[in-house]
Amino acid sequence: MSEHDEISYLIRQWKINKPLLAEKIGMNNNTFRLKIDKNQSRYHFSEEEKKRIAHVLKQMAMDVIATIHHPNFKY
Repeated sequence: MSEHDEISYLIRQWKINKPLLAEKIGMNNNTFRLKIDKNQSRYHFSEEEKKRIAHVLKQMAMDVIATIHHPNFKY
């Protein structure tokens, strides 16, 4: 699985808000959608963009884990 496929898979599986993710990585929403769409093969994430996406996804995951482990979290 390519890095692009992995990024797309995580975003779909986690049901991540694409406009919010685009904003957090500092990218225009339309540009982000073109780059995430596999059918738009001429658009690709740069290495720097991949690093920013990975950082934001990691931070989001850590926030979810912290919320779940918070004493006030209700199951």
